[in-house]
Amino acid sequence: MKNLRWIALAALIVLLLLGGCKPDKQPVVLADPPKPLAAAVEPTATPAPTNTPMLAGGSYISHYTSGQTLLIFDVGIRTLYDGWAIGRAAYEDNDHILVTSDAGHTWRDVTPPQPLGADLLRADGFFLDADTAFVVYSAADQFNLLDQYVVWRTRDRGQSWQISAPLELTGLEEFFVPDKITFADPQTGWVSVGIGAGMSHNFTSLYRTEDGGNTWVRVLDPLNGEGLQTCEKTGLLFADSNSGWAGLNCHGLYPGVTFATTTDGGSTWQFVELPAPADKPKLFDEGEAGNCYTHSLHRFSYEKGMVGVTCEQLDLTEPADYYIYI
Repeated sequence: MKNLRWIALAALIVLLLLGGCKPDKQPVVLADPPKPLAAAVEPTATPAPTNTPMLAGGSYISHYTSGQTLLIFDVGIRTLYDGWAIGRAAYEDNDHILVTSDAGHTWRDVTPPQPLGADLLRADGFFLDADTAFVVYSAADQFNLLDQYVVWRTRDRGQSWQISAPLELTGLEEFFVPDKITFADPQTGWVSVGIGAGMSHNFTSLYRTEDGGNTWVRVLDPLNGEGLQTCEKTGLLFADSNSGWAGLNCHGLYPGVTFATTTDGGSTWQFVELPAPADKPKLFDEGEAGNCYTHSLHRFSYEKGMVGVTCEQLDLTEPADYYIYI
């Protein structure tokens, strides 16, 4: 029995390595011949709260028709057959939210009624289960700001969508790019937002909800000198309402490989430095590998989890090295 448990653990690690240690949002073209979309079903949106005037009239992202060929950028399979994806028909198009009921052979467009803007729109999503998803949109051109930023949520596979109160932007009006959204449970979630970079810093603001995404409170504010300012965030993951991890990519600016942890729901963060691999004890030293960074966070429980590490030459002339830390 002990051998069987070790075999099962090894198989799980291999699957996570194959599926979890790739950079975010690598485009994958549907199989050849391309699989058509299932017939689209128009959602019926719940009336917007009075504090969201952006929904009063205007044009919205329209659904794709049956037979459209798609580029899939983000996939979350939640049962053997049911799953979600973010994709679009072409690079020069808005992101759409898609669901599948046949393990990805066909997809149905359930995009929320996100208003169109002057620029193309990109989506970040979190797919809690087969029925529940949370989505936030931003402009493809990061220097263009939307009038408001809201979090869409559905609990019926996209047949209807509800909209949150707008994220509060005071002091962040010049640069605001939502880049990660995650939930620990149906009520408690976080949205991280890039608010600018410079002088070897990459500034992040963090919003938290405790009512299922209806309202959001800013719990991390770099304008006040709080943490997560140093490096690009490659991932965000919470085991419960308090304990979270953030993957970090410092782009070779600093030696060592770290990720960040919080035990108070994201208000404060500490940094954990990983040891170098035993067969390459100097790999993480300054100038040795070029750039090593953490990503592909996964937690089995409050205590146990996995972090992916990639080491690559800054000029990308040599193949990258990949590691999993447990």
